Amino acid sequence: MIAFLSQIDDIGGCSTQEITWQPIADHTIEETSFNVSATSSSGLPVSFSVLAGPASIIGNEVQLDGLPGVVILSAQQAGDATFCPASQVTQSFQVTSDCEGVLAGTYQLINEGNGKTIDANTTGNQVSQRTGNASLNEFQQWEISPLNNGFFKIRNIANQLVLGINNASDVGSPILQETDDATNILGQQWSVCISENGSFQLLNRHSNLVFYFHASAIDGAFLRLSPVYPE
Repeated sequence: MIAFLSQIDDIGGCSTQEITWQPIADHTIEETSFNVSATSSSGLPVSFSVLAGPASIIGNEVQLDGLPGVVILSAQQAGDATFCPASQVTQSFQVTSDCEGVLAGTYQLINEGNGKTIDANTTGNQVSQRTGNASLNEFQQWEISPLNNGFFKIRNIANQLVLGINNASDVGSPILQETDDATNILGQQWSVCISENGSFQLLNRHSNLVFYFHASAIDGAFLRLSPVYPE
């Protein structure tokens, strides 16, 4: 693999230096951060900045914003009393979504483990699991609608409330049905990721946690946030 080299500066009174920076692989919106590294021929430390795209950087840690797009990074070395500044080196990488193939539409959301459906016909604002209604009761029908950032809103057909978490971040926090927030708060945004077996996983953008159904087949058990477990 070819490394990226900066052009060598030639300024009188100081020694030239160059930056070597290995190519950056593409990443997905489900990732939160990763580290980058580069070296200078002078041995002086290299610093980084984000020129464009859905990311920020602190030190050498790139922090992804959870949005798809192209990120452009810059590496620089300012020099010192001995070495000239190195020419800036830029690299770009793509932030993509693992959630391909999801079609907008209305669905009955059935848990693969216990066969229960997501039901909005509850007392209060929590959603629960219940036995699927043969007539496809509208409280068990959910409209999955794409936003313009790679995420989705999930709206109940019967009451027009959307799935949210009240911006909770803790494992075990309840899944709620909320009034649609026009500002598209992160707690109402979901990744809908298709797996190889045709099932899918609902991952909340704010908490980076997924739907958890009660392990047993108890009707009326409330749904909560859970860590992502391997398939």
